[in-house]
Amino acid sequence: MNARTRGIITFVVMVVFAAVVCGWIPFTLMPANGVAVALPVITVPGEVIPGLEGAFFGVDITNSLIGTLVTDLILVLFVFLAWRASKGWTQEVPSRFQAWVEVFVETFYNFCYNIGGDRLKTTPMLWPIVATIFVFLLTANWMKLLPGVETVGLMHCAHPGTAGYPRLEGSVSNTYTLYVDTAFNAGEAATLETEHACHNYLTGHTAEHSTDDAAHSEESHSEEGSTSEEGSASTIVLTQDTHSSEAATEEATDHSADAAHGTEDASQEVAQELEASEEASAEAAAAEQAALLAETQLVYPEAQFALTAEEIEKGVEPYIFAVTPFLRGPATDLSLAFALALISVVLVQAYGVYALGPAYFEKFINVSALGNLGKKPLGLIDFVVGLIEIISEIGKIVSLAFRLFGNLFAGGVVLMVMAFLVATIIPGVFIGLEIIIGLAQAMVFGVLTLVFSVQAMEAHHGDDHDDHH
Repeated sequence: MNARTRGIITFVVMVVFAAVVCGWIPFTLMPANGVAVALPVITVPGEVIPGLEGAFFGVDITNSLIGTLVTDLILVLFVFLAWRASKGWTQEVPSRFQAWVEVFVETFYNFCYNIGGDRLKTTPMLWPIVATIFVFLLTANWMKLLPGVETVGLMHCAHPGTAGYPRLEGSVSNTYTLYVDTAFNAGEAATLETEHACHNYLTGHTAEHSTDDAAHSEESHSEEGSTSEEGSASTIVLTQDTHSSEAATEEATDHSADAAHGTEDASQEVAQELEASEEASAEAAAAEQAALLAETQLVYPEAQFALTAEEIEKGVEPYIFAVTPFLRGPATDLSLAFALALISVVLVQAYGVYALGPAYFEKFINVSALGNLGKKPLGLIDFVVGLIEIISEIGKIVSLAFRLFGNLFAGGVVLMVMAFLVATIIPGVFIGLEIIIGLAQAMVFGVLTLVFSVQAMEAHHGDDHDDHH
């Protein structure tokens, strides 16, 4: 077997594999079993866990806050295991785990030392703070890629303004999955009425006059049926008119102009027949859907979805449900990104004062330049530049926060959308990309904190200031 033959066989296998995994499974197999990918609710702020509103001294517990706490626990466990494996960093012959930790820390330290120089060694707590920021963000960014994070949560009635799906009880008691039986199904929009209907069902307070509602639905169905019959009658009239015009056209064969006009009328009437037929089909489909909904509401009062007898027997609950994940990537919440950026910039100012003393504030309000205006009139420019530096420091907060939040939030949305479009294989490529982005953003945030701190500790405007160590 030559290379070309092997290549053709390999290519055919790849095409068949892609057709099965990226085509048949997500678009046929999964919808047939009611487990097609649902489109999650995408919100910028962290989502409050239902039942935990104001649970912590009046503060809402959000899934991004829980994600932050879980990240902290992971880091504490990591440090404990590293400390234990190294026997308090006294073990001369390191184990594999200790060696891996040492290589990881030393690599990042050498990278930071090439940027910060001796300041990294001599400035108190600068290296620990930079390393902590990096390791925390790296853990938080990679944690959101774990199975179950941002996918497993508490199922509840969809809130107005969001979309949801019916639900189906899982094989384990008190566990549910969203029932999605069609691909590319973005869900049904929830309203205040649908939310009330869902709550009524969950609390057992269903409508007392379900029989009357069913009767009303049957009446509506019969009215739609009569409307459909009227539509059919009008179709018959149109057909008769068409035959009449055709006869008139045959009688007017001697007059070419009249014949052309009659043919145009006939074409218009045929188009009207087709349009009426399509409307009748649509009305018939709507009537059938209304009949299914009426039958569903006999079992589930105020049902929002029309179910087949098979779906009702399976236990599909036809109300609009959504899922709030228990865990969400901390950096996908702007609150954490902004708070971390604020801490970073405050530390930068603290290190500037540590190194330069009160003279550091002349970077922003250059009183020396004002005092020397008689000798150096151009010193007014230095004063104005100092005021601009205040805006620059505020800009650092915005830059750090939105760079981190934007990249992580957008990455999460991309993963959701790609999983919605093609449920298997292809989203794995974007997971690999998110691993790289998560590492890069953690490193950028930590390194920028180091760079800003080193710059703040340097004398500015060419002035000579003594460092205070």
